[in-house]
Amino acid sequence: MDQVEFVPGQALPLFELKPPVFEGLDFVLKRTFDIAGSAALLLLLSPFMGVIALVIKLSSRGRCSTHSVRPGIGGQPFACFKFRTMVARG
Repeated sequence: MDQVEFVPGQALPLFELKPPVFEGLDFVLKRTFDIAGSAALLLLLSPFMGVIALVIKLSSRGRCSTHSVRPGIGGQPFACFKFRTMVARG
């Protein structure tokens, strides 16, 4: 409940959730968990992602993935890769 803030509104009261702030050892532990977890999942799911990329490549023209830049912690940009899901018709 420390992260919930009451914001009085015009007609309807609102509650706002503050994002968690990690500092010191908490930040190091969370960062280590994030990197280790994402590496494990990437290793585990890479065969499925390879099949998905192959299906996209064989079923349509163009690249099978897209790249964009998203805001991350503190507004720092980071690269985001995802499978292409839209198909040009016509």
